[in-house]
Amino acid sequence: PLDYPCVYYKNVKFCTGDLLLFRSLSSMHMWMIGDKFSHVGIVLVINNIPHCLEFQPPNAKLTPLYERLDKYKEGVICVKQLQYDLATDRNVNLPLRIADMLSFANSLKYPETFAQTRDVHVRACVTNPWIVKNSSDYDCRKFIIQVLKRLGILHGNEKVACNIATWLSELSYPYGEIKKLSFFDETCLEGNADFWSVNRKKKKK
Repeated sequence: PLDYPCVYYKNVKFCTGDLLLFRSLSSMHMWMIGDKFSHVGIVLVINNIPHCLEFQPPNAKLTPLYERLDKYKEGVICVKQLQYDLATDRNVNLPLRIADMLSFANSLKYPETFAQTRDVHVRACVTNPWIVKNSSDYDCRKFIIQVLKRLGILHGNEKVACNIATWLSELSYPYGEIKKLSFFDETCLEGNADFWSVNRKKKKK
């Protein structure tokens, strides 16, 4: 398990711009690229309801956040939260930026065949994430880089590492420390306990 502090997911106040980092042990491209995480999403709060925006076959998807989290049974989810609330920043017209970003997301299509998808993941590791010519240049990581730019969190001049998901997980300000989401009430957790360690304890009883 990833050695991060745990937090019960219903105790997290999710805000627009928070990063969601998924780690599935069955993910092929995580091992191909050598990234720490297999998938990346971002939180958008729309009409006071948090959603998860992500890019996966066949296109970008916007799902109510708790629905997305509750359905994920393949591994570990971590969160990296912004240290300020974009909604209270007077210099940011957040509704306009979110509308622009959703329009951008709706225009994208994911490659349809496995061969194309595999090629995208390989190219994501060796090409500049700021330079994307068409939809086939995107994977979930490059998509999030562009979303962060459109939200004004990144500015386009940052030097993004080859393993984009790992780079995102290690971002400092404006992001805080990374935490592992737990789907058990905090009363059953000890230290860095997670889904796997809690279940092992249950089986021993």
